[in-house]
Amino acid sequence: MEIERKFLIAAEPDLGGASSVAVRQGYVTRPGDSVSVRLRQKGETFLLTMKSGQGLVREEHESRIEPGLFETFWPATEGRRLEKTRWTGALPGGETFEYDVFEGAHAGLRLVEVEFDSRE
Repeated sequence: MEIERKFLIAAEPDLGGASSVAVRQGYVTRPGDSVSVRLRQKGETFLLTMKSGQGLVREEHESRIEPGLFETFWPATEGRRLEKTRWTGALPGGETFEYDVFEGAHAGLRLVEVEFDSRE
């Protein structure tokens, strides 16, 4: 189970000691499907993720996959892809943040995602 909040960011924040990685991802499923199936490449790591549920609390299952398997299924994501740079760091309360700067069709979009242990 994951509890996450996303925030739209208008201006570039001070990222301090945050690290970054190039990300490309595509969705096998379509918007509105009850389960989301996503392929993601983060640097040299390839992942398959399934999410279900809605709102703040969702079930998430993620597995590393081989690059060849990623490339086999990548064509199924045509029209549902995005590219971004992801910055990761720690907030003063110890929570991890992920700051995404989107490229391509979504250029200019900036989001911060924070995962929490509880809804509060």
